[in-house]
Amino acid sequence: MNKRLMSSRIGAVAAVAAVAVLVVTGACAPAPVGSAGSADPQGGGRLVDVVTNSGYGLNPGTNLDVIGVHATVDVPAGGTVLVNATKVIGTLGLDVPAALDAWVCHRPAGSARTSLVTVGPAHNIQAWSRARTPLTLAAAIEGLPAGSHEVGLCAQATSLRWNDNHRSSVTATVFAP
Repeated sequence: MNKRLMSSRIGAVAAVAAVAVLVVTGACAPAPVGSAGSADPQGGGRLVDVVTNSGYGLNPGTNLDVIGVHATVDVPAGGTVLVNATKVIGTLGLDVPAALDAWVCHRPAGSARTSLVTVGPAHNIQAWSRARTPLTLAAAIEGLPAGSHEVGLCAQATSLRWNDNHRSSVTATVFAP
C-alpha cells in the first residue's frame, strides 16, 4: 500500500478516535456565547385556530347570500380572521350570465342571512356560456366581537343564470391580538 495513503487513513482513524474520547469524557467545552442582538419588531398576533370546510353550497341568486360552504370559527376579543374562499361558478345556458358581485362575508354563527357583513368586493364577474371558472377571494376580517362566527364566500347576481356551479372550499385562520 502507498505510504501516503496509509498515513492519511491512520490520521483519519486517530482523529475520529480523538473526537470520540472528547465526547465520551465531556472534555468538549460549549461554544462561546456572543452578546445579545437588538430585539425584533413586534409581529402580529398568535395563531389560535385554522378551520377548513368543503362542499357544494348554493347557486348565486339575486339576493346576497353565502354561495359556498362556510367555516365556523371562535374569535377571541380583538382577534383577526384571515379567510380564503373558493367556489367553482358557471352557466349551462347559451347566453352569458348577468353580472355577479362577490365578497368574503361573515355573520354571527346561526344568524339570519340578513345579518351578513361583506368585506372586499369583486364586481361585475362574467363567465362564458357553458363554462365554469373558479372564483377565489381572500380577506382579513378585523374588529369582530368575541364569539362564534360563520365566514365564507357570498355573492349576488342580477339574474338566475349562474346555474352550473360546483364545489367550494373555505379556510379560516384565526389570530389573537
